[in-house]
Amino acid sequence: VSILNSAIRHVVRNKPYENITLKAILEEIATRHGLGLKYQIKDEDDEEDPVPISKVTQNDQSDIAFLSQLAGDNSAFIKIYDGQLIICDIDDLERQKPSSQIYRGDISAYKFNAQAFDLYKECKVRYFDPKTKKPKAAKVSHKEMLVYNSWANKPSVSRKKKASKAPAPHYSTYSYLDSANATGGGKILYIRSAVKTLKEAEQKARSELKKHNRGEWSMDITMMGSIDVYAGS
Repeated sequence: VSILNSAIRHVVRNKPYENITLKAILEEIATRHGLGLKYQIKDEDDEEDPVPISKVTQNDQSDIAFLSQLAGDNSAFIKIYDGQLIICDIDDLERQKPSSQIYRGDISAYKFNAQAFDLYKECKVRYFDPKTKKPKAAKVSHKEMLVYNSWANKPSVSRKKKASKAPAPHYSTYSYLDSANATGGGKILYIRSAVKTLKEAEQKARSELKKHNRGEWSMDITMMGSIDVYAGS
């Protein structure tokens, strides 16, 4: 509520960014608005991941709209709270213990909706390899990468080790079991984006696949108000 009338929401800007990181963009915008930055995106080794970005443009957008777009493109979530710009990975949020629970007896009416049109088993992102001067592809699929057993457990990552003398492939395959949609609808999602490295292409593929498949199920419920559920929690 405190940012409804602030410049971060109402001032529209146009600015290109090249060869930068997501964290650097957030730092610049947070500083512009006098906010601290709480950056909570980590890589598979539980180290802070600044997330490289080859090129992105803020095009007739407010800073908060632009940040929301960047967060969504990287499977992350942003909020502004207590003078802090906070960004965290959606998967990390989903592994945390819930702040409250809703029981069947609390609900007076409900409706479930499922959609199968915009679901995918795999995402492929093409990128330009500056070393070979050729376009290549990164692929993310549903079958083997991350499985979340409980809110407290960290994901287990399984990778096949490469033979020491074998040449490295020009693409890498990441897979995971999506808790909402294990089959992925049988379709492949193709993304054409301005990425220049394998890591950036993989991150883009992973984020786009999760973003599309997260919308498989939706639910509307009617219940009495609860002091455990409030804006910002």
